[in-house]
Amino acid sequence: MRIIDLSVTLDDNKHWAPWWARNKVKRQNHQFGRWAIWLLFRLRSKYLRTGLGWANDQIKISTHGTTHLDAPWHYAPTSEGRPAKTIDQVPLEWCCSDGLVLDMRHKKDGEAISVDDLKTALMKINGTIKPMDIVLIQTGSDRMLGRPDYFSHGVGVSAAATRWILDQGVKITGIDAWGWDAPLPMLARQAKETGRHDLFWEAHYVGVDKEYCHLERLTNLDKLPPFGFKVCCFPLKVKGGSAGPARVVAILDQNSMLDTRCSSIEYRASSIQHRASSIEHPASSIQHRASSIEHRASSIEHRVSSIQKEVILIRTENTIIINAPGDKVFSVVSDFEAWPQFIPAYQEVKIVKKEDNRLVIERKGEVRGKPVFWKSEVKLEPPASIKSKQVEGPIPDMEIEWCLEETEGGTRIILSHNFEYKKIPLLGYIIGRLIVAKIVYKMADETLQAIKNRVENQV
Repeated sequence: MRIIDLSVTLDDNKHWAPWWARNKVKRQNHQFGRWAIWLLFRLRSKYLRTGLGWANDQIKISTHGTTHLDAPWHYAPTSEGRPAKTIDQVPLEWCCSDGLVLDMRHKKDGEAISVDDLKTALMKINGTIKPMDIVLIQTGSDRMLGRPDYFSHGVGVSAAATRWILDQGVKITGIDAWGWDAPLPMLARQAKETGRHDLFWEAHYVGVDKEYCHLERLTNLDKLPPFGFKVCCFPLKVKGGSAGPARVVAILDQNSMLDTRCSSIEYRASSIQHRASSIEHPASSIQHRASSIEHRASSIEHRVSSIQKEVILIRTENTIIINAPGDKVFSVVSDFEAWPQFIPAYQEVKIVKKEDNRLVIERKGEVRGKPVFWKSEVKLEPPASIKSKQVEGPIPDMEIEWCLEETEGGTRIILSHNFEYKKIPLLGYIIGRLIVAKIVYKMADETLQAIKNRVENQV
């Protein structure tokens, strides 16, 4: 396990911070502590083992004056029509979850991050946002820490992009800049020039409609992989507070450290993705085309020896929200024989065996224009879960799970696929992550969208 500190250091900042955002740390050394002990207890230094007393510090700081977590109360008195939560009311369960980093360092000074920027960043890392993920935005602004520019320059997240992240079921976001919005001096100038009331602090005001928290003043996001780590960001429990200073850390296990070491290989392998038009291409042909990539990767191969295995474990996860009650959604999902009527990828589905809530299903369809046959063992757990295992087909032993959760305005489906990909060690990892997983994810996404259309058209 490895822990990466994502928090800036709290110290005096009078020499570079504007007057309204300054911190003050007053240190009291051990000599001062000796005097304090005499003052409090009339106890002389000869009674102290070291002849000295304790060290102490006094801090003068805003709850927003260092790395911190903003509470919904910071944005407005209400959130989603209810009294907004103060920092001591924020559920601790929100504050420790899977993390995801989206790289926005290409954005220019003063630009707002858009929904398209987020989607492009996700596509580059072949990633998805799951409910309760902690989504971190990397702008590179932490390099300006210690200079006045830190408060007046950089980029921020637009209101539309903030809403899009929250629509994925996210409760906490974070950024390595002074604030989640673009720099306030820039926004104030734009508001005055345009006469608009929806520009200044626009992303913060999203909290009026959608309850969420965000982390500000993070650092070291460049030391993290795109995903595969936990974020812990527990704030100080300030009664009625609009924010709480927090020691934010990322926790990486062995698998996530593997992703970090392999990220450069994945990016270098991007040319394989469009050359390999089908996973059925002979591995030798792909290996020949990728020879230049393997040559360039040879210098780092010894650092990724842990992936030199015959079996590569892969997981994909898709999610969607359907505006219908859970029992209605479960009914459509579990009516497998009706799937060909509304899901183009499936031509025929038969239930060949049924015992209570256990089924054996055979399916025929097309994947990338080629005929495919699946045979699966399915277990129904109404009204919230369906589990299946593929016993015949392109990826034997693939495990699939449907989870249905009641949410505001309908039902959220989380569809996960877990499988092993057995190929040439290094090249097999690349093919599995970049090609096979992408095909599985795309097909699952199309299936969920078709089910959403079916259910909502019936309601």
